[in-house]
Amino acid sequence: MTKAPSTSVGMRVANWFSDGYYTGEIIETFRDDTGTQRWRVLYDDGDIDDINFTGSSSPTITTSVDTLNFGGLVEGSSESSVETFTVTASNLTGDITVTGVSGLEISLDGVSYSAGPLTISPTSGSVSGATVYARVPNTVTAASGEPTGDVVLTAAGATQVDVAVVATVTAPAGDCSELFFSEYIEGSGLNKCLEIYNPTSSAVSLAGYTIGMFDNGATSMSSSRSFTFPAGTSQSVGALDVWVGCEAGADSATFLSVADSSFSFPSPLSFNGDDAIVLMTPSGIMVDVIGRIGEDPGSYWGSTVQTRDQTLVRSGSIQRGDSDGNDAFDPATEWESFPQNTYQTLGWHNSDCDPNNVAVWSGGAGSSDWSNNANWTSGSAPTAASTRIVV
Repeated sequence: MTKAPSTSVGMRVANWFSDGYYTGEIIETFRDDTGTQRWRVLYDDGDIDDINFTGSSSPTITTSVDTLNFGGLVEGSSESSVETFTVTASNLTGDITVTGVSGLEISLDGVSYSAGPLTISPTSGSVSGATVYARVPNTVTAASGEPTGDVVLTAAGATQVDVAVVATVTAPAGDCSELFFSEYIEGSGLNKCLEIYNPTSSAVSLAGYTIGMFDNGATSMSSSRSFTFPAGTSQSVGALDVWVGCEAGADSATFLSVADSSFSFPSPLSFNGDDAIVLMTPSGIMVDVIGRIGEDPGSYWGSTVQTRDQTLVRSGSIQRGDSDGNDAFDPATEWESFPQNTYQTLGWHNSDCDPNNVAVWSGGAGSSDWSNNANWTSGSAPTAASTRIVV
């Protein structure tokens, strides 16, 4: 045999045999009569064996992504969506340690989550497609700080691998401070409309806002059935006013005549009763949702008040949207129901955010005490400044 360069002499190696895992030290390198480079290894148990050298034996770790992006999150909502990456490794002499960052939960099975660290054990020195799951819990607040930094993977002799974490956690919108859905029409045929209310005292441009759809229980927003208003759009919502969008095929006399925009299929107006609809700010923060993301309710949410074959109007007492797309959804909690194809409520909204909101008489024919708030619903007793009264 011919001596080979001895640069590997003294290096520690590991090898797997039928009866177990052994470690040792290279005491000699050489090429056999066929030219194959070999290592002569003195194992820790005293045995000596010659093994083939097939290339670099340095342990390596790779991941399928280098960034986990959780987008914009609202504190107090349910935990974030789950982001994942896979881990592949070779030539390992020990376990891989996965260390998370503050404010992040990680898991190896997608069921049991913890702050970590986690351990991935190789098989014959290799890891093939192990999945790491990560999520931001709903206990993280804007004050405590969103998760920042890297998920770190380490193993003996291997180069450290970092997976960056990107997440923005904001406090929920205060009452009367952010746009929200004020009407939802799921009528016959293509009679479908959405109304967005501006509860503030200033006009709001819709540039960058997104109306998104999570159809049929999907956990990812449909790209074809979602719409982001482009920069420079002329679309806006006036102070204490509404914006109306309808399906382009809706009835022109009753629905499209009120609409500020119309949308052709496919679009966020192409919904049925089992599709979750969201409103997101230009920074990607969800400020309202109709339905529950990730849940297929069958045909609709609700019972008497439901998201199919009805016109739903947001109760006047509601002063902000539902920023938690993962919580249970019962439309009867915040919405009032009207018969299918009701359109008379479209184009204006009665909200307690408006100091001159609409007052609806409920005192009955036998009462004349108009100054008593108890005799009025969806608003307070009217004053000289009241602009609308519904009897």
